[in-house]
Amino acid sequence: MDPDHFQSAKLKIRRAYHHITEIDQILKQFFLDRTFHSVSCKKVGDKYMLHVETGGDPLPENVPLILGDAVHNIRTAFDHVVVAFTKGKGDLALPVAKTAVDLTQSGKIFTKIKKDFPTFADYILNNLEPFKGGQLFLWEITQLDNLDKHNLLIPTLSFSRIDDIEATAEGGNVMKGLQIRMRRGMSMSPIALGVPITVTSQGKAFGTLLFGNDVLPDIMIVPTLTNCVHRCFEALNALELFCYGKVSKPDTLE
Repeated sequence: MDPDHFQSAKLKIRRAYHHITEIDQILKQFFLDRTFHSVSCKKVGDKYMLHVETGGDPLPENVPLILGDAVHNIRTAFDHVVVAFTKGKGDLALPVAKTAVDLTQSGKIFTKIKKDFPTFADYILNNLEPFKGGQLFLWEITQLDNLDKHNLLIPTLSFSRIDDIEATAEGGNVMKGLQIRMRRGMSMSPIALGVPITVTSQGKAFGTLLFGNDVLPDIMIVPTLTNCVHRCFEALNALELFCYGKVSKPDTLE
């Protein structure tokens, strides 16, 4: 194995980072260009509160494609390194399993690596943690990559808040800069008055994308994958140091 395989792996991680950044930019522009909500007055008991209804256009169709590319690049980055390291022994890819016990006791790929490259196998187990809940999310990334082979990874759009709402209460009291926070699709009114309220400005909505599957249910996509690629890039540098005693081209992800 030569250091070039680490460079190709790092290129994969950098590309994944680019994809995640692109998704974040698309999401921000998406909220700037469209109105997805309607704020109105609703009477609850003897109080008048602000109520939100959400809806609107679906996400751009390229978002699931970009998400799938990001996931695939993270997964294959580690395949590049493991395949190169075990060359001549069947071109073994990165072993993953749901638990560490499954990995060591019934994982055929891990068992073969352990037989031929015991120190490398121990490094994979203890430092890469390719099982559910591991620090690099490699088991979760693998599951998402497998899902994407058969179906698009469709994110869930979640509203987090609406800022700068303006309203006037009966009697002339003008309220500006109101904010409504959203939690699990429910709006939390910042005011509760004894008189009706007229909304004069709908404000601006903000939101995030969640994984819409059982692998990472209701987990935010952009911050989670951003954290993942930073950790993976650092892990590749550490693995290269482990293999060669140095990092051939010391650099950073960004």
